[in-house]
Amino acid sequence: MGGRRKKSVDRRKDVIENCPWVKAVVSSCYSDNTAMTNSKQYGFKAAIAKPYEY
Repeated sequence: MGGRRKKSVDRRKDVIENCPWVKAVVSSCYSDNTAMTNSKQYGFKAAIAKPYEY
């Protein structure tokens, strides 16, 4: 992993470790994205698939 994605992962880890009250949610249109399929393992509270339906 590198570039923008690596920075996002590092930032997410920093926030989750230093701010336990934060409820991080992952969202993607790619259902096979590992963060979507294993959201709890990555520290997210939930995963929301795109496109959003109202």
